Amino acid sequence: MVVVVIIAALAVLAVPAVGQQLKNRWAGQAAQEVAILYRNARMQTRGRGSAVLFRFNKEGQGSIQVFEAIRGTADPNPDCVNLPISSCDAPDWNQTAQRREIASLDPANNRHYTEVNLQALGPPPGVAAPSQFDVCFTPMGRTLWRPDQTTTPLSPLTGVISINVLQKTHGGTIYGLTRPVLLLPNGASRLGVAQ
Repeated sequence: MVVVVIIAALAVLAVPAVGQQLKNRWAGQAAQEVAILYRNARMQTRGRGSAVLFRFNKEGQGSIQVFEAIRGTADPNPDCVNLPISSCDAPDWNQTAQRREIASLDPANNRHYTEVNLQALGPPPGVAAPSQFDVCFTPMGRTLWRPDQTTTPLSPLTGVISINVLQKTHGGTIYGLTRPVLLLPNGASRLGVAQ
């Protein structure tokens, strides 16, 4: 009987620690997913010969969408695939007929990421990024960006953007490690040191 009581007491003490470990693991996976989305956007542009846009939006918990530029029409033929556009400036990225979503990450729509939040910094490093920004890759190897999703022209990306993956309670309190994902102008991404 004493052994059963001891095992039950240890199980009660271990449950919160296991839950916290799982949350930390999901936050680490979200950081890796951000890095993979950025790298894959760069590879997609080279593989298909089309411009690819990596879009960050800070609303809610933060989200990322990756779009490929296509020649859209008002009445698309469902039997034909739209042709890619190789220029970042040619399509209107806010028009759904001129883009095709190829990947996305929205923590609010993933049951494992309920406490994961995305926050962007830079460029330059350490400066709060705008609430939304676009990074566009061309097949010729250029990386362009703009600090919003309006008609602001794209310009060369010369600095590093960091997307921090944070854990927040529903009350807004940050806890656990902050995992920075560094987005480099050459299309590479690196996981920074968790703080």
